[in-house]
Amino acid sequence: MRYIKKIDIYILKNFLLLFAGTFFICLFIFKVAFDVFKDAVDRMVDHSCDEETEAKITRFFELVEAETGLVFAPKEDYRKRFSEHLYRMERRLNVGNYLRIPDPETFEKQYPTALHLVRTCLREVFGRQIPGNEERLMVSYIASLIDDSN
Repeated sequence: MRYIKKIDIYILKNFLLLFAGTFFICLFIFKVAFDVFKDAVDRMVDHSCDEETEAKITRFFELVEAETGLVFAPKEDYRKRFSEHLYRMERRLNVGNYLRIPDPETFEKQYPTALHLVRTCLREVFGRQIPGNEERLMVSYIASLIDDSN
């Protein structure tokens, strides 16, 4: 019996650190697995945009109405895509990573009204200069809204 106690004490002294390390490694593995699972669920479930982006979209529509008199009433699916694009555009602008669009003159010739609205109203909403390529991406959304409102 005394011999078993000595073995237990020996195992406890020599392997306690190993057991603790194993426990923490397992803990970190489960945390990473939970984070991956949570991220996957967040991507599958539809989340609405944050309040700040929603306020910017509403402000943009108000500025367009004040500038041109056009009242935009986009469908929910379109508004969701528009807000997602605005969110991604703002993230690109914050890190300085701008998109490249070939043949920018086509946008300027085909959609002058939409380009003007993006240049005047969207700049005011974001409070800074928006690169030309990002403006041209937004032109397609605005041109579609103009077509739908007419």
